[in-house]
Formats: sequence, C-alpha cells, structure tokens
Amino acid sequence: MTQQPGGLSSGVLLRRPNGRLSRSLLPLAVVVCLSLTACQDDSEPAAAPSLVPSESSPSTASATPSASPSPRLDAAAQRFLDRMRRGMGPRGTAHLEMTVAGSAPSRSSGDMRYGGRGSEIDLTTRTPKLGSGALEMVVLHDAAYVSIPGLVKAGKFIRIGKDDPRFEQLAGASLQMSPDQSVKAFRAGLISVRERGRDTVQGVSTTRYDVKADTVRALQAQGSDAVPGMPDTLTYQVWLDGQDRMRRMGLVIEGTRLTMELSRWGEPVSIAAPPKSDVVKPPPGF
Repeated sequence: MTQQPGGLSSGVLLRRPNGRLSRSLLPLAVVVCLSLTACQDDSEPAAAPSLVPSESSPSTASATPSASPSPRLDAAAQRFLDRMRRGMGPRGTAHLEMTVAGSAPSRSSGDMRYGGRGSEIDLTTRTPKLGSGALEMVVLHDAAYVSIPGLVKAGKFIRIGKDDPRFEQLAGASLQMSPDQSVKAFRAGLISVRERGRDTVQGVSTTRYDVKADTVRALQAQGSDAVPGMPDTLTYQVWLDGQDRMRRMGLVIEGTRLTMELSRWGEPVSIAAPPKSDVVKPPPGF
C-alpha cells in the first residue's frame, strides 16, 4: 500500500508494527519545510506536482552507505543557508498545503508549530484511494493520533505513544528536531545553490533557487538511513520571500512531483490532542 506524503499506509503502520517505514524520497524537503516529514511505502514512489523540473542522479548506495564529508560551501550557498536560518527563526508557526500528483495523487493541508523542542503538526490528507474520507494526523511531542478511514469511524483517532516504535516511524527524527538542528542537517546535505530569478508566489515577490543536495548526508544528519535505489543527489527548487521565509518548494524525481507551499507565517494555530471521547481502542491486530 502506498504511503502518501503527510499520511501513512494503514497496512504498513497498523498491520506491520515491526515493519520499516522508509524515510521520504524527499529528504531535503523534510529539513527545508521546517522538519515536516513526507513518508511513503517502499513499494511505490509518491508523486507530486513541482513547478520546475528537478534533476536526480541514480544511486548505487546500499541501505546504510557511508556519507562523504560535507563540502565547503561557496558564497552563494552560504547566503542561501543564512537566509534559511533567518527565515525560520527560533520558533514559529505556518500553514502547509502539499499536492501530490501521478499514480497516487493526494492533497494535504494543515498547520505546524516549531521551536526548541522540535515540531508539531496537524495534517489532513485526501486521496482517491480513500474515497470521500480523509486521513487525519496529529503529531505532538509525546504522542501521535491518527484517523484512518476503514479502520476507525470518521472523527475517531487511535493514539500512538512516544514509546511505541510506530511513533518514531510516523513522526520521524525530523519532527523532533529544533530549527537550529534542522538548519544544521540541511547544511550537511547541501552541495550547491543557484539563484534563478524572481517569481510571485501567493501574491508575494520571491527569489527562486535551485538547490542540489546529497541525499545520504542529509538523511544521516537526521539520524535516518538511506533507502536502496534512492538517487545520490537531488536538485529541487525553493522560493524565499523578502523576509527569508520559504513560500514554496518543488521537486521532481523519477516521475514523482511534489509541491509544498507555506503561508500564514506567525499566525496562531491550534494543534492539540483530540478530546478523550474521540480516542478509541485500536482494532484487533494493531
């Protein structure tokens, strides 16, 4: 079963509790997007529409290759990294919209809050495979709550505590990373940055960058292993506004296209556990 960005496969998460959820084929998107994860099952890459084609190099790496040392950054890459750090700040909030298109299309929408303790997120994902239903996920520091059509009634959630192995699989190390740690992890994978001009995104003037990253170094900096078959490098696009905040990220890899947009920076968000009355016992076999 396909693991959708921002969501999870019930077959993987619920019926194979000891199974391995792969880290995303979009490892740098995780760090750039303030530590949001985009998970998928090993069997099929998720797809998402990126506005600008990216390039990737085929990987011959094993599941746990040794990463080469991070290269010395040139002036352009260092300026970009400094902008990322300023734009994130020590804490904040933002709204996320993520679109995936292709063989497993989906649309995700939600809010995130981040600070010194890491990130928290409230995300809803809709995909044709779920029909009229929606997968809902709330990830907090101490637990995750998931509502999966076909397993629980709409509006009801299963709790996954932080000591449950599935919490780490679902939340990922990146959700527990502070903004400073996220920038450091991003720096570890960064190879080069090219400024590609100005674009208007969400009605705001932005600068577009092509960012090339080493996937192994990026994943290892997050405490994750590389996935066999993953490209050695990825080139994706990042749009930063005049306040150095990311407004859009786009990536294409082996027909997989992803677009993430971030907005409403600094606005109040409500990210909390569902009411106890909406938390139910997991189904048999969980």
